[in-house]
Amino acid sequence: MSRRRKEGIAINTSNLGRVLSRLHRHDEALALFEIAGGMFEEMGDGGEVLETEARVAECYVFMGNWGEALARSDAAFRLARELGGVPPQMPLLHRARAYALMQAGRAAESREPLEASLAAARARQADFDIGLTLRALAEFARVAGEPPDPDVEQESKTILDRLGVVTVPHVPLPAPPIVVIPEGPLPVPT
Repeated sequence: MSRRRKEGIAINTSNLGRVLSRLHRHDEALALFEIAGGMFEEMGDGGEVLETEARVAECYVFMGNWGEALARSDAAFRLARELGGVPPQMPLLHRARAYALMQAGRAAESREPLEASLAAARARQADFDIGLTLRALAEFARVAGEPPDPDVEQESKTILDRLGVVTVPHVPLPAPPIVVIPEGPLPVPT
């Protein structure tokens, strides 16, 4: 089999894995990612190995498996450093890490990777990643119990609508904190 044909098969296998991941058919997605990643490794294509690893981290986020998502995103960041430069997967990797931190109950730690994701997406003029990361920032506000930023939500909606995005996958996140107001008159500070 020619290298070009093998590369096409590997790319399509990874793309099918991403589709299945976003349809919440996670086991099938992970199996395809493993096949694609192995093919890319055989060809020595580090960039596509990184892309596949980023997609695996994202799949674990969709599964709500924050421990594995953090481990896979950390491994992908190490690979990105080895490859050098600023790979196009950085917005996704930072966003996956942020979601995993939110899932782990460490919302405060997720702000920095979300800001890094947005900065990387804006630097690359990657509108899809900008829209998804802005959406993640809005979800972060809810999880952290912060007031929503209507400008962030509107920019995300505007970008995703312009791109024709109909739906994005559900990310399981913890419920926002609940404020309990005691019954009766509130004490007056003295």
